[in-house]
Amino acid sequence: MDSLELEQKWISLNHDGSSDYVLRRIDSSCIPELSIAISSGLDRSLILELPMEHMVNFESIKRRNLTLEPYSSLSCIVLKLTDPIYYDLFNDLVISLYHRLKDESDPIVSSRSFVETFHKWSEFFHDERSERLSNEVVKGLFGELFILKGLLENTEAIEINHVLSAWVGPYDEIHDFSFDEKDIEVKTKDNKKLDVRISSEFQLESVLDKPLELIVVSLEGDYVNGEALSDLVSEIRQQVANKLGDPSILFETLKQKKLSLKNIGDYDNYRFKVVEKDIYNCLMNGFPRLVKSELPDSIVNIQYSLNTSTLSAFLISSEKF
Repeated sequence: MDSLELEQKWISLNHDGSSDYVLRRIDSSCIPELSIAISSGLDRSLILELPMEHMVNFESIKRRNLTLEPYSSLSCIVLKLTDPIYYDLFNDLVISLYHRLKDESDPIVSSRSFVETFHKWSEFFHDERSERLSNEVVKGLFGELFILKGLLENTEAIEINHVLSAWVGPYDEIHDFSFDEKDIEVKTKDNKKLDVRISSEFQLESVLDKPLELIVVSLEGDYVNGEALSDLVSEIRQQVANKLGDPSILFETLKQKKLSLKNIGDYDNYRFKVVEKDIYNCLMNGFPRLVKSELPDSIVNIQYSLNTSTLSAFLISSEKF
């Protein structure tokens, strides 16, 4: 099930005011009784029905724009969205829960997963507006998201969450992507410029002797035909949905930069087109870099620029778009 199919199911629900909820089973192949519903107030909900003997009792939980409430008399748990601006995100939550529960025959496990997922996702349903990200930060995130999208395209479904978790740049880790077998540092630059900025003596140093690649993404501003951060995030969400991944990993990473599905559109005026992607082997002999392990202890907080026109000898691959 994808977001388009789910949205069609929502549209098919027609509340006439004669009952508290109008609902339909989300899918006949889903083992638990999982239904989508629209309330008399037109709020969207996801309902998990349980056998009476396995009904869990807890106090109603209210979060910003989401509530979770047990109905003992009806033997069900209702997860309700209270702000329609989050329809897209709520669809992602519903799809995530559907794939997590659809083959689960144990109602105890189903109810526990339902509640746990609510707690995990509830923090994404509010807007953390703060100071706007700078143009350079937006460009950097665009480059990292572009690389993430490419990595996901070539990833089997079983590895999708592993790749999402490998994107650690927004957590201010040393490198932007960290895999078991290698690390990747992404630098984004204007296409007409040659230099990329290295922000510390650690950025081009290997961690645990793993291979380290430097990927340089060259951009052009293109307000008419270019893409924004929101476009890339939308495409990545679709990739994750198609491969049954966990989109909450993506949302949690974006949250580190105070980005959410609600506010990411604030940056739609920044639109770019990728012109070229170059991948370099940072650990080849002679690669020009300043790293902590080769510097005196008294030299710290190094920042420098790297001229990419001098790096052809270390090029692994180059792709033009």
